[in-house]
Amino acid sequence: MKIMPKEPPKFPNSSITEL
Repeated sequence: MKIMPKEPPKFPNSSITEL
């Protein structure tokens, strides 16, 4: 799970986790 709190969630959660 690579989520960046500094950047707003522009893409769906699934896309962020895959990145």
